[in-house]
Amino acid sequence: MTIREAARRIATAALFPAAISAAPLSQAQATQAVEDRDMDIRLLVPGSWSWETKSNGPFISCEPKRIEPTACYLAVEMRKGAPKDGRITDADRQKWKGWASSGGMNRVVAARDAKIAGYPAFETVSKADEMTIYRVFVLMDSPARLIDFTYLASWGRKDHYERYKPAIDAALATLSPASGSGKASRGK
Repeated sequence: MTIREAARRIATAALFPAAISAAPLSQAQATQAVEDRDMDIRLLVPGSWSWETKSNGPFISCEPKRIEPTACYLAVEMRKGAPKDGRITDADRQKWKGWASSGGMNRVVAARDAKIAGYPAFETVSKADEMTIYRVFVLMDSPARLIDFTYLASWGRKDHYERYKPAIDAALATLSPASGSGKASRGK
């Protein structure tokens, strides 16, 4: 990591509380760290959200007080097959679009290369009925690994995607290696 990348990540993390407070769902919320040492990742989410580590990685609920099925969440998984050179190829894009479409069950309406917290990434937005699903594949280094973030927010036929998307974007902007972690080992 270059000094410029490190400075950008520090600046992004420092801006997170301001970005979260600008989000329509919050009033200057406190934040909490979500960490997975096996994946070697850390990000900040609003303090009112809940999270737990499941067998495949962190599962973050945007609406922890909702009793019925979790309808607003960010699921995080580490995948095998991260390009060792840190570049996203056309083959990677096609494979990840296939994952985002759930084997053709969802319609991918947008896909593009991006940067998430300074890391190369590929973002997809897909539709399933009235539901919008944001999926981003981030290539992290040292060691090379692919982190797969899936964000979904929906209750019945009414889509709440836009309500939580600014907070999701702010959380992803804080992505960094977990403090004190030496390696990422898990993958699918």
